[in-house]
Amino acid sequence: MTQAPSSASRRRPKLAELISDDIKRWIAAESLGEGDRLPNEKALMELYGSAKATVREALKILEVEGLVTLKTGPKGAR
Repeated sequence: MTQAPSSASRRRPKLAELISDDIKRWIAAESLGEGDRLPNEKALMELYGSAKATVREALKILEVEGLVTLKTGPKGAR
């Protein structure tokens, strides 16, 4: 007899995870490569209707996975 999955394995993904997954799909669909830029933080906040902290968390997920490099300032992602 198999046990039902524990509540930990059935947790809902966080909004930042959903946004990072969507951005990954967008990067693949647009065939973006090194040096290509994503929309800035403000544009992503408007696009996803989410808070700055959520967008930053999503971008951090992508940075940890090696998909983006974050840069601060007027020419950066933030």
